[in-house]
Amino acid sequence: MNLKRWLHASLAALAVILGLEIVLYTALLQDMYRETAAVWRPAPDLARLMPLLWAGMAVSTLFFTLIYAQGYERHKAGVAQGMRFGLYMGLFYFTLYGAVSYVVLPIPAVLAAWWFLGGIVEYVAAGAIVGWMYRTEQPT
Repeated sequence: MNLKRWLHASLAALAVILGLEIVLYTALLQDMYRETAAVWRPAPDLARLMPLLWAGMAVSTLFFTLIYAQGYERHKAGVAQGMRFGLYMGLFYFTLYGAVSYVVLPIPAVLAAWWFLGGIVEYVAAGAIVGWMYRTEQPT
C-alpha cells in the first residue's frame, strides 16, 4: 500500500467530513439542539472534550480510507466506486448510530433521521474524494 497516498486521501476525506459536519450540526440542526438542550453536555464541557471528538473522527477516517485502499478494484477505481463504498459504509454505520441514538437519548425522531441522512451524505462525499484520489494506479 502506498502510505503517502493513503494519508493524503485520509486527510482529504477528513476535510470533507468536517466541512459537512459544520454545515449540518452548526447550521442546519442548531435549532433542534437548542430545543433539546437538556440532553447535551454544557458548552464548556463540550469545548473541553472537542479534541477527543476530532481525534475519534480522524482515526475513523484513517480506517475508512484503509478499508477502501485494501479493497478497491483497480480497473473500476474512481469517484463512482468511492461513492458506492461511502454509501455502503454510511448505511452500515449510520443505520446503527441513528437507531441507537434515538433509542437511548430523549431526542425527536426527526433529529435521528437528520443524523442518519447527514451521515450518509458525509460518507458518500468522503468516498467520492477517496475514490478520486485512488482513480488510477500510481507508482508506490
